[in-house]
Amino acid sequence: MQPSKLTIFSKSALILMALLSMIAVGAPASSASEPDPILDSLIAAALVNHPDIKAMQRMVEAAEARRTMSRSLMNPDLTVAVMDLPNSLEYNSDPATAFQIGVMQRVPWKGKRKAAEAAAMARVDVDKFGLESARQNMGAMIAMAYYDLGALEEEKWLLKEGVLLTEEMTQAATWMTGSAMGRLSDIEKARLDAEKWKLKILANAGEIKRQRAALAYAVGAPQDTLMLAAARLPFGLPSLISLDSLLVPELLSNAPGIREALAKASAAEKDLARARLNWFPDLDVMLSYDLKPDLKSMGGVDHTGQPLPAGTIDQMNMISAGVTFPIPLFAQGNQRAEIAEMTAMRYSAAAKASNAKLALENEIRQLHASWEEQNNFCAFVQETIIGRAESLYQTALIDYQAGRTPFMELSQARMSLVMAKMELAMSRGLAWGARAKLLSALGNLAPKTVKTTNY
Repeated sequence: MQPSKLTIFSKSALILMALLSMIAVGAPASSASEPDPILDSLIAAALVNHPDIKAMQRMVEAAEARRTMSRSLMNPDLTVAVMDLPNSLEYNSDPATAFQIGVMQRVPWKGKRKAAEAAAMARVDVDKFGLESARQNMGAMIAMAYYDLGALEEEKWLLKEGVLLTEEMTQAATWMTGSAMGRLSDIEKARLDAEKWKLKILANAGEIKRQRAALAYAVGAPQDTLMLAAARLPFGLPSLISLDSLLVPELLSNAPGIREALAKASAAEKDLARARLNWFPDLDVMLSYDLKPDLKSMGGVDHTGQPLPAGTIDQMNMISAGVTFPIPLFAQGNQRAEIAEMTAMRYSAAAKASNAKLALENEIRQLHASWEEQNNFCAFVQETIIGRAESLYQTALIDYQAGRTPFMELSQARMSLVMAKMELAMSRGLAWGARAKLLSALGNLAPKTVKTTNY
């Protein structure tokens, strides 16, 4: 005795309820407005432990050290010399021998140290804003990889539903053929569909492995140390930010990329001011003490350390002091060439800063358009495509219960609904990724300061 259509439908309903339960478990519980603690922890860990971030932090520390050095005087030069070396090791063996101890200190022209410190401080700002840009870009890279992984995880559950549906279709086709209500070709077609869905599962598993590796690389940690089993894509769509509220000059100026470009322009201005002061010479102040030993007496008696008798010559020790400074005799020399170079660098940096604002505004418009496009696409799929697929399934279910539609068509309608949900999951991942890129460009994705945390 073959099972009736009602029996087949009852089993199908039970399977569908079980699948919907699995989808509910695998779907993210957070809404579009709630923060994701897993994603936040990954970004915080990368901002502390990623090698690229650590390297840039060391560059900031090096710039700070150069700033401290720029405001300090140069180390004095100490000299110890022997003039007219004696022909023996005795202290007073040669009357012309003299010993000299001296010190020389370079004193920069007034304002040079201050200009050098200002230029070095501008370089510190350049490195700091460069670090902040890198942090925001890294946050976007992690968020995009995380959302892609969440979309693939959600797709995995939907693919499992598709496999179960194809297996159910195979079983139904076997029942229908056994009761002379179906064809053998229906069984083969259902089996072929099942194999195709299993192939999709294999491809999805490979994509998940690759995406996990990409996320681990973005975080800067070994993949084995990351607890990514709970990576989930937010269920809703991200709330679209009004474009008019973004294109405010103050907001654009606060973006890390713009602040870095402005800092480079300021550094070029400070370098020019420092180069102009190079026209003025530094002063080298020197002080030396020449020590000469007592001479021998005319009779050849050594009087070292003794009062000089009559007939000896008294050689007095000497103290020397002097000041030296360079004079720019050639107008076409190094100073003028340096000023010309620094002037060109200043104009170039200023032009790049202006272009950075134009580029950022264009980038924001492009990213906002991509985000809006993905949101509209998701909304259309959810409200129209999935709505149509659900309506098709409900209609096919009614027709199946009334005996007007074969079970294979009902299963095909359910399959269309699953594929529409898969398309929605992947497009939601792209929408959240577009949001992350926009927030990163504005400098609002990664936290400005993070605490040291071992992840």
